[in-house]
Amino acid sequence: MQKVFSMFRIIVAVIIGSILLCVFTIPVVYRVVNYTEIEQREQNLHSEFQAIVHPEGAKQLKYKMNSKIVMRWIDAEYTYTNMNDLEVERYYNAEMIRKGWIKQTVSEERYKHFHESIYRKEDYEMVFSPHKDSVGIYLNYKDIFDRLGL
Repeated sequence: MQKVFSMFRIIVAVIIGSILLCVFTIPVVYRVVNYTEIEQREQNLHSEFQAIVHPEGAKQLKYKMNSKIVMRWIDAEYTYTNMNDLEVERYYNAEMIRKGWIKQTVSEERYKHFHESIYRKEDYEMVFSPHKDSVGIYLNYKDIFDRLGL
């Protein structure tokens, strides 16, 4: 009985070890093999972000391109001197719809708590999130790499 249990532990350890090895190896290999594709993802995000026409008087406080193994996302923050939060939200809603983005339904509780507006276009997702004195804009891919957290 002891031998059976010992053999079972070894088999489980090998299976778990193999899974962990794959989880860490496959993304790295993918990044090496598909380097240009990953760089193109970054360029596409940058281009989509640059296509946004911000309202007059918008001042960029922050812009950062973030990355993981494959994932890329943009984190930006703007302040608006001549518009209140509702005017900013309406402006971006019109701008995003004009550019072919589709506004996503957000639960009433989430909207009430975070007051976020979420838009989707192909594999892109853009979130407008008001802060105390500014609005955060987050642009990322919503694809398999995002779901896997890579």
